[in-house]
Amino acid sequence: MAFYFKEKYHNEFVSNLRALFVHWQHYLEFIQGYQHLDCFLGAEPDEELLFIHIYQTLYTLSQLLALDWDIESLSDIFKKDQETWKDFYYLLHYQTFTNVLPSLETKFFEIIEKARDRVTIKEKEYWKRTNLILYRMAQKLDYLKPGYTSY
Repeated sequence: MAFYFKEKYHNEFVSNLRALFVHWQHYLEFIQGYQHLDCFLGAEPDEELLFIHIYQTLYTLSQLLALDWDIESLSDIFKKDQETWKDFYYLLHYQTFTNVLPSLETKFFEIIEKARDRVTIKEKEYWKRTNLILYRMAQKLDYLKPGYTSY
């Protein structure tokens, strides 16, 4: 079954992996930079959209890499924020980012490590032959480990 799902969702894996490898620095800057801001401020729509995008990319990759996802769902995150703030103008507040982003940061590094291992070690020959660009990007990210800061 694992092999079947790996093949079935291969294109989705490649697409999300490409997004992560191309935008990893922007993702990490957001994840690290939006923690511990003024908790009373609401997030602007572009910040909410980026948060959702990063969350969904990491969630999808964690599923495709068979990693546990112990972070609450997006719908629960939004629901909890609304229950806490009762604010109809902002859907998310910086306090919510402060609560969720540390877990996303941990998951970000787990996903990078597992994806890099899969592309450059476990399936090295396949990726070198079929997608050399992703293979090289994975190799370049060998320094990206927990504790790395974007600033």
